[in-house]
Amino acid sequence: MIPGNGHLLPRRRVIATRLGLVLALVVAALGIASVLVTGLPTLHTTTAAPLSVPAVVEPLGTDLRALANSITPRPPDLNPGTTQALRRAVRLIIKPAANEDYASALANLERLEEALDSATESRTGTPVSQRRAALIRQAIVDVRADLTKLS
Repeated sequence: MIPGNGHLLPRRRVIATRLGLVLALVVAALGIASVLVTGLPTLHTTTAAPLSVPAVVEPLGTDLRALANSITPRPPDLNPGTTQALRRAVRLIIKPAANEDYASALANLERLEEALDSATESRTGTPVSQRRAALIRQAIVDVRADLTKLS
């Protein structure tokens, strides 16, 4: 101990103790935060099974699969409620197309396009992004061309 500096040693201990306590609290807070965050569901998980397309004539089969894949739920560019509605509409196209009822498939394709128009023109916020809507519209055009040729 240095003469005249005896009072500094206890002060350093107090500072070291306080820093250790602060460090322990920070580590505990980070541990708790990581436990809480890992328990949260992720935003980009998809729980919907992919739509299956039975064997149909080509290129209709390929284009129906592209249409089905364009309506895969991926927030934020396609919200879950809109995804379900559009997937139901696509199923109503796939089923008659698989049974070679191309006129019914075309009529249902028109309904899908109307539903998409309604979703993109919503005044309460667009549940479909413009990029996603363009992808779906292109798939609709391709399927329409196939169904028209087969009708």
